[in-house]
Amino acid sequence: MRRGANPMPATLKLRDKVYEVPPGMTVRDALLRLGIEPESVLPTRGGQLITDDEHLQDGEVIRLVAVISGGAQGASDPRPGRPR
Repeated sequence: MRRGANPMPATLKLRDKVYEVPPGMTVRDALLRLGIEPESVLPTRGGQLITDDEHLQDGEVIRLVAVISGGAQGASDPRPGRPR
C-alpha cells in the first residue's frame, strides 16, 4: 500500500457485477464479505489463477470465474472415443 495516500480499493469482477473492497484483506474474506460463496468462483489476477488466501493489493482488479458443476447422474463421457 502507498504510504501517505488514501488506499485505492481492490476491484472484484464477476460477470457483469463489479465490487470494491479495501486492500489488504484476503480474497476469501472479501468474497465472504460480499456474500459470494468462495467455492463457487475461481479468482484470477492478470489471467492467472490465484488462491483465495492471496491478499488484495491497492487498486488491483481480480476477475472471478463462476464454477459450473453438475450434469446428469450416470451420464457417459461425451468426448469422442469414450465408451457410452
